[in-house]
Amino acid sequence: MKRRLWAAVLLLVLALAAPPLRAGQDDPRLAPLFGTLKTTDSDEEAAAAERQIWQIWSEHKNPEIERLMRQGIAAM
Repeated sequence: MKRRLWAAVLLLVLALAAPPLRAGQDDPRLAPLFGTLKTTDSDEEAAAAERQIWQIWSEHKNPEIERLMRQGIAAM
């Protein structure tokens, strides 16, 4: 319950305090990671690629927003 509350608070803060965030697909680091997800038979390799994708998607110029993103992802 507490995690859901944190996630809801995070979403509200992001919605009110920052310009819209989007999981951009134009970062050149993403293509090989998505390629790995398509071709690997290894659960460990897929999990590592997924973590890297989320890391790229959660990057933000404002360190406080980046911290809140990490906290929200961890809460989910």
